[in-house]
Amino acid sequence: MRGESPRAVWDGTIDEDADVFATIAHEQGWMSTEEWALYQRIYTQLLHTPGGAPPTVVLWIDLPVEEAIARIYSRGRPSEQQVEPTYWTSLHAQYQRWIHSCRRSPVIRLTLADIDVFGADRTLKLEAIASRVRAAVHDGKQHRDSPREFSAFSSLQAGTPPPVTELG
Repeated sequence: MRGESPRAVWDGTIDEDADVFATIAHEQGWMSTEEWALYQRIYTQLLHTPGGAPPTVVLWIDLPVEEAIARIYSRGRPSEQQVEPTYWTSLHAQYQRWIHSCRRSPVIRLTLADIDVFGADRTLKLEAIASRVRAAVHDGKQHRDSPREFSAFSSLQAGTPPPVTELG
């Protein structure tokens, strides 16, 4: 289909990398001031490339940090077992700041604390969630060039983050 962007699901965005992971790396001293300045220049340049286009919609899977840490440790991945809980806590806090300042894309919040996606009716619950996300993505694509018209964001003010559409 000529002129249409390909559909894709990404586990992260360029904004997320800059505003969450690189910010933490700099704050923790894992990235020098010079490296941080270089990263910021490259990030700014990338925003003006096709890969820097904002996603149609951001799906925010929200989970209390304590529950997220418990799930991380229970899945038993060796590389994650060595990570201190303080890192997961700071990562969660940085994600909270980022998602509440997200201005380039509509945000859909999926609160997993309220949804048991591991129960007997898992398939039905996941399909219901997927259906609502597909509808939001379709609505977002229809209004991508004029996000102020996106139905969930009719009260969007210039320079303020869009409200979050709740799922669950």
